[in-house]
Amino acid sequence: MSWQKYFRPSFIFLVIAATLGHCTSASDPGLDKRYPIEFTSPTAVAGKIFHWASMPVKLRYNACAVNGCTTGVENAVKSGIEFWQKNASLFGEVQVAYAEPADVEVKYVNSLGGTLIGVCSGSLAQNSQTKQFVILTPLTLTIATTVNGQALNESDIKFVAAHEMGHCLGLWSHSPTNGDLMYFQLTSKTGYTSRDLNSLRWLYSQTSDVGALPLSALGQAHALTGEVIVSPPLNSP
Repeated sequence: MSWQKYFRPSFIFLVIAATLGHCTSASDPGLDKRYPIEFTSPTAVAGKIFHWASMPVKLRYNACAVNGCTTGVENAVKSGIEFWQKNASLFGEVQVAYAEPADVEVKYVNSLGGTLIGVCSGSLAQNSQTKQFVILTPLTLTIATTVNGQALNESDIKFVAAHEMGHCLGLWSHSPTNGDLMYFQLTSKTGYTSRDLNSLRWLYSQTSDVGALPLSALGQAHALTGEVIVSPPLNSP
């Protein structure tokens, strides 16, 4: 399988940087205070968890050049993504810098089809020697500017970006609770809750089952098998 069909190298990256303190293992606060974080698919990693081993997580923002794009839309996306940096204490001080390559690449499309409004996607590979699963970077965070032919408002786009960044940070499942940011559907109740932050903090206190590896290092990693990996879909009401 050719990984190049899924990712193409880029060379100028805008980085939103955050410093991660080393987290120690913590007792489980329980699903009444958090929600599941494990992969549900593909089968190869179902039940496993992923988080970034080191910070900063580097982002590249591609220009929004599809119908419905405005400066307000782009600012709403950045504001949604920055929620995790401003509110999740594990990220520490926020810094802005330029570097390459990116860990997450933000892209826009006019439509993702049907009621789908956002997705985090990438490629999953397995090291043939160690059997360790890795996600090939960059992950792609895709935002739709319209749904069913109607433009999304900036407030909704902000939450879509925050939701998908949650997936890209490792919250790969959905919350079953309407009102949580990581609920499967964008609703009038959608907001930021303590369950969202508890879930991310719990995730980063655990040992990751799945690592991350730049696509450029694939040839040195003996990764011979793999498949596309996509976050559960976020839908409009």
